[in-house]
Order: sequence, then structure tokens, then C-alpha cells
Amino acid sequence: NDAPKYNRLRWHIAMLYPWVVFGKVETPDPSSKKITAYCDKVLKTLLNEEYIENFKTCQRIIDSIEMPTDDQIKRGKYTSELKEAAEKFLNK
Repeated sequence: NDAPKYNRLRWHIAMLYPWVVFGKVETPDPSSKKITAYCDKVLKTLLNEEYIENFKTCQRIIDSIEMPTDDQIKRGKYTSELKEAAEKFLNK
């Protein structure tokens, strides 16, 4: 169980999770009509066993780059690197 390792990255996982669900690094504008369907699909995955594989995919994306220090976690550079890693991973 690697939960403690990823606990400090929970907000980054929250960013990654919808991208993993949809298979692309893209989020509709919050004022868009598409946002409700987008959120509904993400929530639906959390209500069944599908979430387990999605979280494992998030972990694989995180593991594909260097684990950040506590200081690096707070910086935009790590978030940008994680976004790039997600794009590469999801575009395979």
C-alpha cells in the first residue's frame, strides 16, 4: 500500500484523475454546458471499482517523473512537469 507516498500529492491526483477518466489532458470551461456531463462522468467512475484502476494510472503518471520535495510540490514547475507527463502517458 503506497497511500502515504501519494497522500502529499492528493491535490495533484485530483488534477490528474479527470484526465485519466477521459484519456486526455483537457477540462471544459467551468461555465461551459459540457461541464455538467464531464463532472457526472468523473463522479460515476468513483461509484464503482473503476476508480481503482484510474488511481493506479494516476500513480503511474506520478512515478514517471521525479518525486518532488516538499518545497517543489508547491511550485508551478512540478505541476507543469506532471501535466506534460500526463500528456505523454495518455497519448501513448
